[in-house]
This record gives sequence, C-alpha cells and structure tokens, in this order.
Amino acid sequence: MKEVKCHWGWSGQLEGLRQSERTYPNKTKRKHCRVSILWNTWIHRSKIKARYKALPQSYADIMLSAAKVSLAAILFLCCIIFANFVFFVIYNSDTTVSNIGETGYVCATNCVTGVPCQYPDELDFRIIVLTFNRPDSLRKCLSHVAKLDTLGQKVGVDIWIDRSKDGKVDRQTLDISQLFQRKWTLGQVCVHVQQRNAYIIGQWVDTWRPRENTREIALILEDDIDISPLTYKWLKMVDSHFRTVPNIGGYTIQTENVNYVKDRIRPVTNTPKTDNVFIYRLFGTWGFSPKPNEWRNFQDWFHEMRKNKTFKPYMPGLAINNWFKNFDKHGRADSMWEIWAIYFYNRTELYTVFSNLKKFTGRKNTLLEGNRREAGLHFGKRESVDRSNQLLLNWNSSFEQIPSRLPLHEFDGTVSRKIDITE
Repeated sequence: MKEVKCHWGWSGQLEGLRQSERTYPNKTKRKHCRVSILWNTWIHRSKIKARYKALPQSYADIMLSAAKVSLAAILFLCCIIFANFVFFVIYNSDTTVSNIGETGYVCATNCVTGVPCQYPDELDFRIIVLTFNRPDSLRKCLSHVAKLDTLGQKVGVDIWIDRSKDGKVDRQTLDISQLFQRKWTLGQVCVHVQQRNAYIIGQWVDTWRPRENTREIALILEDDIDISPLTYKWLKMVDSHFRTVPNIGGYTIQTENVNYVKDRIRPVTNTPKTDNVFIYRLFGTWGFSPKPNEWRNFQDWFHEMRKNKTFKPYMPGLAINNWFKNFDKHGRADSMWEIWAIYFYNRTELYTVFSNLKKFTGRKNTLLEGNRREAGLHFGKRESVDRSNQLLLNWNSSFEQIPSRLPLHEFDGTVSRKIDITE
C-alpha cells in the first residue's frame, strides 16, 4: 500500500485523514499523523467550511468538531501536567536560610550554628524540640506539647530544625513547625533553622545557653518523645526541691528504659518504693532538663575540648563506651553526643533526678514521657511504639513529698552516700 504523508495542503486534509486511518502501516506514526491533521484542520477551518458549505452535516463539520474536542482535551491534559509539575517543585523544594526568613514565622535571633544560643528573653519554662526530617514524628510530639498543663503560666516553645549535610531543609517539617506556631496560644513559639548541618551533637549542646543564675527551666526533647500533660508540674516541683542542692546536674522525665551501665546493661531495680524520685549518676536523654549553671559549664568545657582533635571522651568500664568506640570507628562518633555529657558529669560529680512514680504508685500509667523510638540515628526501620496510654494524667499531692535524704546511685547500682534535700 502507498503511505500517506501528513503534510498536505488544506484541500487534501480530509482525504488524507481517511487514507491514513486505512493505510498507514505504523500505529505510532499514524497517531502522530492524525494529530497533525487535526491541528491543520483547526487552523484552516474557515477554508474547509467554505469549500464544503453546501454539504449539510458535512464531513468537514464533523472533523471540525472532532478537532475542537481533541485540541481542548490535549490543552486540558497539558494544563493538568503543568500544574502538577509546579506543585511538585514548590512542595518538594528545599528552603534556604534567606527565604525562610521572609516567611515571617522564624524568630529573629543572633544565634549561629556551632555556638550556644542565648535567647533574648528569659522565661519561666521553655521547651526545646529538636528535629530534622521526621515530620509525622514532630507532629505527634507537638500534639502532646499542646496538651501541657502550664498552670496558667506562659510557656515558650523553640523548635530547632537541622539541615542535611548538603544544606537542605525538610519542607514538611518546616510546615508543621509553622502551623504549630500559628496555633499555640500559651506563649511564644520560635522556629529556628540551623545555618548548616549541626547534626545531633550540635542540636543538643547549642540550642539553649542559659543566663548565669537564671531561674528559667528548659526541657530538651527529640521529636519522637511524647510528654505527659503534667510534665511542667513535675519539673517545677523537683526544681523547687533540688535547685540549690549540690551535685545535681539536672532532671530527666525519662521513666522507661532506665538502666545501670557498669560492665553490662541491666534495669534499675533497687530504688526504694517509698521514694517518689531517685538520684542516679547517669542522666536521661528522653527529655532532659539541665540545671542552668551546670549546663553552661558543660558547654564551655565541650567546646574547649572539641578543639583537641585527639581527645576522646572514653568512659572505661561502662557498656556505652564500646558503643561510642564502634561509632567512632565508622565515622559516626557525633551521633552519640551524650557520652560527652556523661564524661563531664562524671568528672564534676553531677547526678540526675529521675521520677520513681511507677514504683512509688505501683501503676503503669505514670510515665512522664513516651519514646516512640522512631527510625533515625538510634533506631532502625521499625513500627513506632505508642505509649501515650501510659502517660501520667492524674496528680497526687504525695508526688510532692520528697524525702529529706536520698541515696546517690552509681553506674553499677550501688549507693555511694546519701545527700540532704532542702526545699
């Protein structure tokens, strides 16, 4: 059969279309030919109508209608594709420091990545949320922060978003942070975006630089921690008892997975049932509230020691020491920031106050925090664990009756001595 070309003059369009339908051997080429014919038919519609005006319901009219419908469909499809492309580019684009500032939602500070950040205001209570690229985890964390009983006080929330190593910011994480910022009514919310990749070590160490002798209480959380509505009340209570007690480096709301770490990992079991808190040499990272002056001292020491590239904060005899060495061997030492604090706290004889409410009450639903163990630096891909039904929801006046003397528990669980507690 004779092939029919697509590029006829206008007078041969209709016959050419009929022939192409019958004779064009290649379906793909026939399709392209048909589109070309429809386009030319539309362009030369006036001439075609004039030529075939004597024929009612002529083939020309039919072809003109088909051309209109086909071209409209093609244009509509192109618009949909273009709109989806624009949406994809905007939604998945990485935000830089400059255009983040233009949104008006990021609080202006003089903080620089790698330097401890001192905020311009001093608050009664400040929650610092550390996040990177887990938007759903952050949303869950902030939903529990929103339920916090602040006892009528204004509470500040500072959300710190880290950048990837190539300087990118997770767009969804930023959106969720800014949405929470608009909805929070109990104080000021600031969204901070690191200027460069700070990694977990910089996020923890440098996002709160307390003023000297401040009475501000800060709680540092990673985004997979859900807090009890009574967290603020508990922290205020323990701070009123331990603020002036020597050798106390801070308070933790970690009430699960608390272990002795000397030689091997094993649960803390020998705390008295009559005590609603206990004091331990190790500190808890699942929600930590450092005492201001001790945290300042730690920051100063940390940044000075980091200048010595050969120094390693080894803790011989502790099980976690082997973890750190393994991380260091694989170039991931900075993912275990806490060993620096453990080293410093041990060096300066500082202990941490823990809740003992689970043992004190004999109930399970006494957690001040629930760690969902989301996939990230410390946990692999796994289904997150929801412990929100075990969070402390009811307060009892007995929680405030701190014993006048409390034992100090060492890394291996032994009691070294007792200290006096004053209010």
